[in-house]
Amino acid sequence: MHRAADFKGVGHEMSHTRSMRDWIRAHGSAVFVGVLIVLSVVLVVGGVRFQDQSGLWGMPLGALMLQLSGATLTAAIATIFFSFEDVRRYMAATVARLITRGELADLLSAEARERLDKRLVLQSLEPDVLFLEPSLHSVLTKRREECLASLHIHNLVYEVNLTDYPEDKRFLVRHVNQSYRVKAHHLDLRPRKFRLRVYQEVTMPPGHALEPGSFLKEFSVTVGDDKLNSEDVRITAETSGTNPVMVLEIERDYEFTSELDVFIACSTLMNAEERSEIYYARYPTVGARVCLRFSEDFTYDGAWFKAWHSPTSIRTGRKRQEILANGIAAVTHDWLLPGEGAILSWQPRDPVRAQEGLRAGIPGKVTNKTLS
Repeated sequence: MHRAADFKGVGHEMSHTRSMRDWIRAHGSAVFVGVLIVLSVVLVVGGVRFQDQSGLWGMPLGALMLQLSGATLTAAIATIFFSFEDVRRYMAATVARLITRGELADLLSAEARERLDKRLVLQSLEPDVLFLEPSLHSVLTKRREECLASLHIHNLVYEVNLTDYPEDKRFLVRHVNQSYRVKAHHLDLRPRKFRLRVYQEVTMPPGHALEPGSFLKEFSVTVGDDKLNSEDVRITAETSGTNPVMVLEIERDYEFTSELDVFIACSTLMNAEERSEIYYARYPTVGARVCLRFSEDFTYDGAWFKAWHSPTSIRTGRKRQEILANGIAAVTHDWLLPGEGAILSWQPRDPVRAQEGLRAGIPGKVTNKTLS
């Protein structure tokens, strides 16, 4: 019987405790407001009395109590204000709008935005990632900002057509046609400067550097309404490793505000034993087709080298290519970042021709390079 009575007493005490908690939840705000109002009145009365007293501490202490009473009364008013459900809903909707629309970032300092960015990145990677490597995060953030704030290239087409050169079997004729659109829609309306740069490094047979007039067969560039020709090109003979190369280069600045169309056509001689072609992107580029055509007597291969490759992926660049009857094309609708691009290569099907190429030089060790 005593145990039953004890259990009843404990149960009654727990029920009373829960009732008190429920009452506090229901009336806590009202009690808090009442306490604040009473405290504010007490502070006002005390502050007035102290200020009426003469002495060293009377005036300062009275002024302090009056200031505290004002702060207490403000807190009570704020509590009453936020107790209304429609006010709370409006404030919640406003905060949600600031966060989802990115307007919260406008209210933060640069240092606070950086901390928030790190936290958001880390949260998206948890629980696999414990912390962000500071130097790597800094490099990636800087590159991201540079790419987003630069001009963008859309719909790049880069085609190389190789043909025999009857006058000298050691050479081929390399025809390059390139087109793309430069866009600045994502930037403000100030005039933007686009630096046209055509840079082609073309390998020559060993010991056979050419005069510029013999090397360059055709050249034309159209940027908007402006046209350039071979007289605007600078050609120099250099070496890349042990290979002689002819370097074709042109730079010109153009101002525009929205978009600019660029067309480039160039024909030069090149080493007939050349076996690869590389294209590098200078600006962030979306939508690209890099194509090589030569002869059905050759086999072709190609791949993208890009930042989209995961450390665990294998040869993902080879999934984006088209095999043609007399060539190959690397195609992507994704973004290329500066420094990324495509490499295309070709080898003779005929073993005899392949052996002749080996005697003349090692295929695949020399490469035509284009940066534009």
